Amino acid sequence: MNDRTETKTNEQQESFRDRLATVDAKGKRKWVFAQKPVGRFYNIRTWVSWGFFALFFAFHL
Repeated sequence: MNDRTETKTNEQQESFRDRLATVDAKGKRKWVFAQKPVGRFYNIRTWVSWGFFALFFAFHL
């Protein structure tokens, strides 16, 4: 690799610091919306949390 290629690559990697990720070119806000998680582990975690709630209320002193 030559120095010019390395410099350009380095500049591209650092260019994200030059602007805000949530603002577009006109200066308006780009809204970021959360997505509901899906998947096997999410479902397992949900069932485990319900189990902990049931144990908490069943053995509450």
